[in-house]
Amino acid sequence: MFTPSTVQDCMKTLLGWRNSSDSDVFQITDADLLSTDSGLYYNDVHPLLRIGVIENIILETDNVETYLQNKINQGINKMLRKMTNF
Repeated sequence: MFTPSTVQDCMKTLLGWRNSSDSDVFQITDADLLSTDSGLYYNDVHPLLRIGVIENIILETDNVETYLQNKINQGINKMLRKMTNF
């Protein structure tokens, strides 16, 4: 049997984030967010998936890296729910 946290740990580096070439934009330092096991990056999926855009839409009290980690985990949990309800 598996738990959602076990699957999250296995899938969290399936896709990664690219840092912006703009030095004025927040730069990710978390190795898990930058790693990609598949060679695919979230930033390549849609032009609005850029760190600068995300930084501007989250609450000022939120940390960008924590926000991205939470969104990744929520997406993995959503995928698990859909698979188990199939």
